[in-house]
Amino acid sequence: MCNPDQNAGDWITQYDIVEQGTSLELKDTDMIGRCKSECRTIARACELITEDIDLTDLSAMLYKGKKRAAITNWLCYDATDACSRKPPPFSAGQRVDEVHEPLDEDEVRNTRMMRDMEAMGLSGSLYNTDTLSEELEEMQDVYGDDPDFAQALK
Repeated sequence: MCNPDQNAGDWITQYDIVEQGTSLELKDTDMIGRCKSECRTIARACELITEDIDLTDLSAMLYKGKKRAAITNWLCYDATDACSRKPPPFSAGQRVDEVHEPLDEDEVRNTRMMRDMEAMGLSGSLYNTDTLSEELEEMQDVYGDDPDFAQALK
């Protein structure tokens, strides 16, 4: 749930940390993105909060269709003290903003497929047609005079 490198953690990659006056806020972009340092920060915060709660209780609330506000209040005040502490002081402009990089549908599908393969103990690489063409050209430069290579291309 808190690991953006697993399918269940894809939700984390949809968020962007943005400056809002003198505070930082999470902005839901509604698009799965590339996980960089802001994403890792959100994942770490998720881990810190969820290590203190019984995930069975959270699952039950989600299953029962509880409203987001009810779940937020439960997480913030009942199950943890995450919201009772004031955030550290923040001065606008003191951090470098990281641009959210959305993934297109093919990238999302390929990323999930690679994760699934990895979970099954398989390793592999996915190449797009441009990359394959470049690889083939490099191989042809090296092995172009070899008759066996020329035959394999036919």
